[in-house]
Amino acid sequence: MLLAATNPCPCGYAGVGERCQCSEAELARHRRRLSGPLLDRIDLLAQLDHSTAHDRGDGAPIDSAQGRELVAAARERQTARLREDGARLNAHMDAAMLRRHATLDDRGEAMLRSAQEREC
Repeated sequence: MLLAATNPCPCGYAGVGERCQCSEAELARHRRRLSGPLLDRIDLLAQLDHSTAHDRGDGAPIDSAQGRELVAAARERQTARLREDGARLNAHMDAAMLRRHATLDDRGEAMLRSAQEREC
């Protein structure tokens, strides 16, 4: 499995009001850095809105202490969920555990099917 991330432009602020100062040439050069053959091997691409990537959904930014608390709470949930399987983190799950603990509901299946049809 491969998980990758990239900035939308050299400065990282493309599409965020007036913060991005990149020229069209810089944007085009930045997009070309990801080669077609590499992109062809990625099944699911998601573009995150900058405003929601750093907040809790209510518009308030998350500072380091809050981030640390969120990570600690997520790890506690993982440990509790996986305790019977002998794993502590999602990263330690094998395929059978993943099928058991991470099945999609009908809404999730529909979202995935829609993304596949749009070739996102």
